[in-house]
Amino acid sequence: SAALADAGVRAAYFGNNPFGMDRLRKPGRWHAFHQPVREGQGSDCTKLVELMLGYAKRQKRAGKRYFISALAYEPHVPYRYHEGITERYFPGPFEPPFGKLATGQLLVKVARGKLPMNKRRWAQLQGLYDGEVEYMDRCFGALLDGLKALGQRRETAVIFTSDHGEGFWEHGKIGHAFGMYGELTNVPMVLLVPGLGDRLIKVETPSGHVDIVPTLLDLLGVPGDRRIQGISVLPLVRRGDNWTARVVAMEYGRSYALRSRRFKYAVDYGGKEELFDTRHDPTEQRPINQRAPGVLRYFRDLAGFYLAHRVAWREASWGPINNHRRAFVDYLARRR
Repeated sequence: SAALADAGVRAAYFGNNPFGMDRLRKPGRWHAFHQPVREGQGSDCTKLVELMLGYAKRQKRAGKRYFISALAYEPHVPYRYHEGITERYFPGPFEPPFGKLATGQLLVKVARGKLPMNKRRWAQLQGLYDGEVEYMDRCFGALLDGLKALGQRRETAVIFTSDHGEGFWEHGKIGHAFGMYGELTNVPMVLLVPGLGDRLIKVETPSGHVDIVPTLLDLLGVPGDRRIQGISVLPLVRRGDNWTARVVAMEYGRSYALRSRRFKYAVDYGGKEELFDTRHDPTEQRPINQRAPGVLRYFRDLAGFYLAHRVAWREASWGPINNHRRAFVDYLARRR
């Protein structure tokens, strides 16, 4: 928001995750900042869409370029029942203990083994979550339809992503605060950019959340702060993919992971390391530590580089973790 303000672009935030955004409000330079859940308007994504389209309409009238950051709370615990939608995934009846609202407290009981589960309860829980996904999908569709009605759809870039996925016992855990497995870390990053044409371009090179800001600034033609750690993915899109391999990092608390196009190296809170071949094991069920010692050593070495320099890492000048450029060598020399 600060970089955009310097460039004369109005930045607004509309979201329902105070836990994440309260701390980012003060250092930002927001033209508008609203959290409906804090303003007595509930946590439903339909209200967010209404506020976003209202803001877009006002900026169009004022002739201003604008950017909106939006953070809906769906799909997220508590998983809510949505009439006419949830039944598509679980026909009912919606019996206790979950009923039509699966709360965080109930999920904690499941995780701790205090709430016995059976096939029907799992189906009910999954159905509530899948209903949340479709409900959010409809909100996103309403946003796109609203931009079209304002005459802005063909001149507006939209990036759709998520901060994390959700586990449903794929690795004996539920929720999203337990590690680096694919059900938590494999999230979409979809760019809807009219200027890039209408054809679908699929990029296999891994990317991370640190790439979102430089990509947005690149789309808007705004220079980025030198402290930005990621890179714009637009060059990958324009040329169809990366010409060289890229390894990206991810973290949660004391756990971390490195991901290439094919392999995933993860270390949990207790220091346990697992290496997966995601090409042949996409759900990450069969570690290959013993069968691929060379690959394991390769990622251990990369992890050493990353953990030692992650706070200072700047991929735009240093290169990715696995392909250092001269700027990284110069940085090391200055530290000696």
